[in-house]
Amino acid sequence: MKLASIDIGTHSTRLLITDYQNNKFISLERKMKITRLGKNLDENNMIGKDSARKTVEALSDYRSLVGYYDVKKFRVVGTSAIRKASNSDWFISYVYKHLGMKIDVVSGQEEARLSFYGAVRDMDLNYPRCKVDLTGKILVVDIGG
Repeated sequence: MKLASIDIGTHSTRLLITDYQNNKFISLERKMKITRLGKNLDENNMIGKDSARKTVEALSDYRSLVGYYDVKKFRVVGTSAIRKASNSDWFISYVYKHLGMKIDVVSGQEEARLSFYGAVRDMDLNYPRCKVDLTGKILVVDIGG
């Protein structure tokens, strides 16, 4: 089954398309575009028009790829910039109206959990230092962006 995830971050917007076969994810396409959605947040707590335009353009391109690969399920996740912006409702509505994409705004804790699972996704969990119950020590650092 083909699956995709789109991560709308403060600095970039990312796409991952995979094919899930035999309990394994096979990467088909990875894209990352610098969109700077959070560029003006420190100044006025709002998503700027230029940043919104760049992000919508990236999402439109990614939507085309999702169609090209005939992806059956996909999730669009909004993180820190969308959580913090006072005009995030406007942005979320605009994306849904023009692209038909529902943005799932996740908490910081959920964002960290998703980042962790993404980082360890391809690890061999039978490797002696990394057990399935994660009793082995793993450090995952997400520097954002």
